[in-house]
Amino acid sequence: MQDSDDDGLRRREANCVPLAPLGFLERAAKIYPDKVAVVHDDRRITYAELYRRCKRLASALSQIRMPVLNVFATGDVIIPVSCSQGMEAKFGTDDDSELSVPGGHIGTFVGGKAQKVLAPSIAKWLRERNQLPSGARSFKLARSRAP
Repeated sequence: MQDSDDDGLRRREANCVPLAPLGFLERAAKIYPDKVAVVHDDRRITYAELYRRCKRLASALSQIRMPVLNVFATGDVIIPVSCSQGMEAKFGTDDDSELSVPGGHIGTFVGGKAQKVLAPSIAKWLRERNQLPSGARSFKLARSRAP
């Protein structure tokens, strides 16, 4: 890193901070809390409000728990097994399962072994997770209709 930029301004923490999107938003909320960050039609949101909303959304998203079933073929040459294993670390879930089946990329789902082993195993996994917690309500997504 150079000591100064093209204008001769000496680089200091106040004027030269590497910013990722989250760091930028947090810093903007601290330095310019009342400045407008977003304008949409006649609505204006300040950096402080945008930061609060983003933190609230991030908190809600982090509470979502979704089971993950990773199905892979042990003989796959397109996606190596080592690339497919360890998916739970990428999803942040406590309910993860791996189901490996012999075969290659295409044969995993269309071969005879898939019909006898894979499909029933996936169905069992889904049935085990289809129980709603007490007090939870089931809902159906409304289908949109073409005008």
